[in-house]
Amino acid sequence: MVPWYASPEWWLVILGFPTIFFVAWQAIATRQAAVAAQASTDVVINSERAWISADISFQTGAHIFDGTSGNGSMTTGVYVELMCSNQGKSPAWIIEKRAAFRIVKELPQEPDMSSAEIIQHEPEPMAAGASSTYKWSTVCEGRHGPHTCTLLYGIVKYRDIFEKERETRFGYFLTVNNELERLAKFPRYNLNT
Repeated sequence: MVPWYASPEWWLVILGFPTIFFVAWQAIATRQAAVAAQASTDVVINSERAWISADISFQTGAHIFDGTSGNGSMTTGVYVELMCSNQGKSPAWIIEKRAAFRIVKELPQEPDMSSAEIIQHEPEPMAAGASSTYKWSTVCEGRHGPHTCTLLYGIVKYRDIFEKERETRFGYFLTVNNELERLAKFPRYNLNT
């Protein structure tokens, strides 16, 4: 009888284990290199792409107004402007602007962007460093006061030169002194992708 170590098949099995180990190690190293290359690409894209910021303020000389709806319920309205600026290094194309004005009892953690009305849907090119202002008035049911939470929030959707669709959200509330203040502690209202 021939001992096992004298059989060529056993030597092939023994040599196969390091080969399997090497192939697995090479696959892991290749994956890590691909992840690192993608991260590097993302850094370059983020440094060169458009970054649209969005801010809300009252229109000059106009602020809040009270009224009643057709069914006799109380309403609150505001005259505001949305300022968008491209703080990136390349142009962007704004696709859509949406805004919602709501009076609620309690601030939701997540803004309901589906209920935001389209305030501008015409394409708007924006060069690097450029800005634009859109003025409008909006009304909602209810009366702004110390026992309510009056919100003005929205989203600006745009496309960058890398053909990627991006968005910038803005979220504000009316203080008891009738001033607009950003919802700074609520990141979902001020998300920027």
